[in-house]
Amino acid sequence: MNNITGIIIVEFTMTALLGWIILYVHRVGKKLLLKEWAVIILILSMMGGMLDSLSYYFVNPQTFFSAIIAISISMLSMSVAIICLAFEAARSNGDFKVRHFSAWITVLLVWNEISMALLLYIIGYATLYSGGIVSIPGYAVNGINNYLFIAPMAAEMIFSVLLFESKGLRLVSYSSIIVMSLSSPTLLPDLVFEIPGTILTIAAMTFFMVLIFQEIWKNLPTLAINEIRFLAGLFLVYALMASGIALGFLLTGPYSSVWSPLAIAMICGMVFYFYTIFNRNQSWNRKKINIGSL
Repeated sequence: MNNITGIIIVEFTMTALLGWIILYVHRVGKKLLLKEWAVIILILSMMGGMLDSLSYYFVNPQTFFSAIIAISISMLSMSVAIICLAFEAARSNGDFKVRHFSAWITVLLVWNEISMALLLYIIGYATLYSGGIVSIPGYAVNGINNYLFIAPMAAEMIFSVLLFESKGLRLVSYSSIIVMSLSSPTLLPDLVFEIPGTILTIAAMTFFMVLIFQEIWKNLPTLAINEIRFLAGLFLVYALMASGIALGFLLTGPYSSVWSPLAIAMICGMVFYFYTIFNRNQSWNRKKINIGSL
């Protein structure tokens, strides 16, 4: 592995920053004003744009043109963020309210996570200043499936679960995503963890599904419609992760192509995780429903 110092700096900086954003969202809660939203969107846009700029610069030859493009990527992300904030401020007319906040914060966080995965893999394993822009998708897949990305992602997930005081069905569900991510067959380089990771993932999925069905059975008479939707999303993530692992063994070809379905499943798991954990405005009040009528 190359550039250990750079990897440590990126890992700790991004993990601390995203952890602070999660803490900030928790403290703000439902009292989200334009100032708070501006802080979140500007910081995440700046960091995401900077990570993408560095990734572009590191995979291309060091030329003046490459430097200009890299700077432009960062400036573009900030410009879009400022324009969006200006539009929201003008539209609100003094009564600001973020529409679809959970979706927006999830998109921004996942964008930063993917950008971090890409940069970490480039500075850790790729040959710098070679490959060009066409190599970026492959590097992104490799980065998402690597422990350099999975470990900080899991740390942020654990922090958010503890912070938002999830319990019961949600706690079991979120824990399952964290454990299955940490037991990914692609966790370590050169697939040295392929067989143990697959066994651990299957075992974890089976174990947590038993716990989830126990929670469902215990609360079946009062199961809320939002909980059913939550479970549908969770089982979709399970299916995608199982399919990604199966295709990784069945397909032949370059590593980035073979394991791209698992990387997509990881991204879907992140989206589901952060969207549902931030979507605290939805009522989880239990209503008696007829399960057979669904």
